[in-house]
Amino acid sequence: MADDASNCKEGNLCAACKGTNDLKLCSRCRNVFYCSREHQVAHWEIHRRTCRKVARTTNGRAPDTTAGDGYSTGLDMSSASDSGVESGSPNVNQSNSPPPDSEELMRAFDHRDLRLLNFPRPNSTRIPQLSKYVAKALKCDGYCVLDGIVSESLCDDVLREVLTLERAGALKPGQLAGDNVVNRSIRSDNIMWFEGTERRYPSICKLLTKYMDSIVGGLNAHLGSEHMIKGKTKVSCACD
Repeated sequence: MADDASNCKEGNLCAACKGTNDLKLCSRCRNVFYCSREHQVAHWEIHRRTCRKVARTTNGRAPDTTAGDGYSTGLDMSSASDSGVESGSPNVNQSNSPPPDSEELMRAFDHRDLRLLNFPRPNSTRIPQLSKYVAKALKCDGYCVLDGIVSESLCDDVLREVLTLERAGALKPGQLAGDNVVNRSIRSDNIMWFEGTERRYPSICKLLTKYMDSIVGGLNAHLGSEHMIKGKTKVSCACD
């Protein structure tokens, strides 16, 4: 667990225990993370000084939480009264005030549009290493992008098969995994669901079985006892 925490972004650690699970932001300054109410209370004697300064100098709006590598949560800050600082009273003394209630802790979320085009790439394209890479990214960031693991030729073949599906009218608007067509306003994309055994589309199935299924199937060895993947659903081929 300590290894996982040390490899996560610096700004995404509990200020009390350096843990990485279930992190939420202090609702007053929104500049410090905690994994539980207990750790927030325990750390309040240390944090209250900087928490007070941030809330006061920014007039109730704290700057984006930025990690050592430049990552920012991009959170919009609430008003001074919402964050526990009395509006219009910059000299208010909060030294004896308690930390924000646990229900006021805010989950960190980046509201910016994703513009990163060159994602970090794993050092190996072998399935066991890819599974380990994905598990580590999920623990640290909550998501994982695998870039550069599929050959250009396979990408071209998959694209051709998808275009064939589109021309044949096989992609249905608003389709769910249970083959129920719903109102298009629920899903705006056109979808066909795959089991991974459709022989007419070998490239798509190769992508699903050789890569996706194999990588996901290897995650259990790295997720520990907290999570267990026991099965899978159909995978969608979608066009917007």
